[in-house]
Amino acid sequence: MQTYIGTKIIRALPMTRQGYNDYRGWQLPADENGDDEGYLVEYVDGGKANDSRHAGYISWSPKAVFDRAYRPVTGMGFGQAIEALKAGRRVARAGWNGKGMWLSLSGPLLGGRLIPSTAFWSKNNAEVLPCITMRVATGEILMGWLASQTDMLADDWCIAECQGAKCGATYGQDHSPECIVEAAETQGWSDAPEAIEAKLTVAVTAFIEEHGISCPETIYQTDRVIENAAQLIEKLADVVGYIQHKEPK
Repeated sequence: MQTYIGTKIIRALPMTRQGYNDYRGWQLPADENGDDEGYLVEYVDGGKANDSRHAGYISWSPKAVFDRAYRPVTGMGFGQAIEALKAGRRVARAGWNGKGMWLSLSGPLLGGRLIPSTAFWSKNNAEVLPCITMRVATGEILMGWLASQTDMLADDWCIAECQGAKCGATYGQDHSPECIVEAAETQGWSDAPEAIEAKLTVAVTAFIEEHGISCPETIYQTDRVIENAAQLIEKLADVVGYIQHKEPK
């Protein structure tokens, strides 16, 4: 057998071997241990979907195998960041001070995905080679970014695009509340202030749209709004948390 090395971007959810078989509607083989820890893995950068509940191909991976092969996209090394660039993703370092800074790859390596370049070259007299470009904090594009020793040894590289499926906002831009909620749940920061604010916004917006609330007067003129207000309050309390009653001294 030939030896291979691979880099791919996935989504994963902790799930035992038994849980995965139950999820797929399969019977666990008699010679397998259903208590084995692992992950449901969804491949998002290629592969035909094999389950109607997912956009990509899914499979199960043992925890030990998974842990050796993957790390969160919020803590990548420089080599993984380069592979992400080659796959057409934008990347950034968490340690950079400027908001909205990211790197991308332009040029023929991505099939001619070029940044508009009239001011830089003419395709009639020069062949454009692939290069890493940087969006600086002031919004301009720096052509031909070079990594420092600190950049190359850092482990705080991340995919500089929102990981939620609701919007295509890039790092440093505003994200839709739905997108923040999904990204927070996927990446494990649901208790962060940004995630809590987004959950509240999603709940209130859904209530307003469902009941057609267009001005303060419609709140009191529609009985259904008042009747269902308790359900909204419960949702908000679930997000924010309930008061812990103290025993009287």
